[in-house]
Parts: sequence; C-alpha cells; structure tokens
Amino acid sequence: TGGTNTSVTVSLSSGTLPAPVDLNWTGVTSFTVTTSAGAGSWFFFDDLSLLSSGTLSTDDYVIQKARVYPNPVDNILYIKNITGLKSIKVLNDIGQQVLESTESSIDVSRLFQGMYLLQIDTNLGVETKRIIKR
Repeated sequence: TGGTNTSVTVSLSSGTLPAPVDLNWTGVTSFTVTTSAGAGSWFFFDDLSLLSSGTLSTDDYVIQKARVYPNPVDNILYIKNITGLKSIKVLNDIGQQVLESTESSIDVSRLFQGMYLLQIDTNLGVETKRIIKR
C-alpha cells in the first residue's frame, strides 16, 4: 500500500532461486506476499538498513542494497552491491563470531548446518542479513 507502484511477481521453479529483484518502490507503507507453496516452505526477505545523516526527511536516508547469495549456501557465499566494505562477520545462533572477512565472497564450507547472521560493515553503516548453511 502507499505510492503508485506496480505489482511485482517472482516465480520459483523446482527449488531454483530467481535473480535478485530490485523493487525500487517509493511511498510504500506495507506489502503483501502470497504463495501457492505448501506447508513447511521457507521465505526470506532482506532487511532494509537506513542511515540518517541528521534531520529526518526522505533525502537523509541511504538504503543498503547488499545482495547475499546463494541462500541457503553450501560452500561459497557472495555479497554484492556493497559500497565501502570494511568487514563481514558471520555470527552463530548465540551471537558468537565464527568467521570474519574483508572480501565480498566467503567460504562457509566448514560451518555446521544452521542459521547464521551476517553483519556487513560498510562506510554507510552496518547491515544484518540472515543466511542458512546447508
């Protein structure tokens, strides 16, 4: 709801992920996701990170658009569309740091299966993403 944006439809076919979708929505106050997938299906959405430079107005925010893929990941995790990368930290489910890198690709093959948090620290701020290690 909000804005004058068009609907976006993304289709998954037999477990393959589509290319990242950049919505470029403006004026949106909420959105709805519908699915025909059965019970037990997982859905993940990237978080939006906003950095305010002072007075609150729409011109004062920078939206991070980091793309993290593949997710779920088996071996190499790629992080794209990041500006001024300082570091990337991988945290386990109890908040312990298990990996750290300054590269935009990370070998996670030695991690145990499960959910992890990715903290992407850039000169625009810190963005947190959830990943699943298969």
